[in-house]
Amino acid sequence: MNEPITYIAVDDNAPDFPRAWGQGETHLTAKLLCEIALREKIIGKLERGANPRHIDLVDDYIIKEER
Repeated sequence: MNEPITYIAVDDNAPDFPRAWGQGETHLTAKLLCEIALREKIIGKLERGANPRHIDLVDDYIIKEER
C-alpha cells in the first residue's frame, strides 16, 4: 500500500506552518480534502465571533503538496 498523499494550506506570513491539510490516495482527493479543511477552519472562526473583515479568505492561502 502506498503512503497517502498530503496537501497543506499555508499563508504568506508563515509559509512553513500548515494551517490546514488533507490526505488521500490521489492528488485530487488530498487537495480537495485540504481545501475543505481550510474552509471549515474559516467557518469556525466566523462562528466563534471573529470579525469577517479580519478573516483570511481561502484565496489568501496557497495549497501545495507536502514534500
